[in-house]
Amino acid sequence: MNTYTQSFSIRYSELNRNGLLKDEAFFDIFQEVASRHAEQLGCGFGTMGSLTWVLSKIRIQVLRTPGKGSTVTVKTWPSGFNRLYATREGLFADGDGELARVTSYWLLIDLKTLRPSVCPMPCRAPYPTTRSCPGTLTLPQRQQKPLAETRLSPEWRSTKST
Repeated sequence: MNTYTQSFSIRYSELNRNGLLKDEAFFDIFQEVASRHAEQLGCGFGTMGSLTWVLSKIRIQVLRTPGKGSTVTVKTWPSGFNRLYATREGLFADGDGELARVTSYWLLIDLKTLRPSVCPMPCRAPYPTTRSCPGTLTLPQRQQKPLAETRLSPEWRSTKST
């Protein structure tokens, strides 16, 4: 498994009023580590011409929240690949053990057309063909709204434009 690990010292700007890491800081830190790993693999920003990765979906399961003065180690790895998106997993830990688990989905976007793009073959190599990595979180299926909630209200249907 091709992994990348980086340590961070929690900064004051990343703390909430209780002196703990803000929720959004988990996202920012993970995105930074994932980007650096992609660059190391030769598939990062600026290495694929007009193509770039865009975070599409992310789920973080926080087990413990680190506080002021903590050093956090983030480990990430590519976990799967589909025609238009790649998946990446991650773990946050400190000296006392695991802090959080991450599952993320990334789209490859062509900056010239602003449309999704198929990943070039060299960048597919680090990705396994199946998502059977340790620590993988299952994202809940998106639930569709019942048909009754998606219809226009009677008031809206009765108005006519002239």
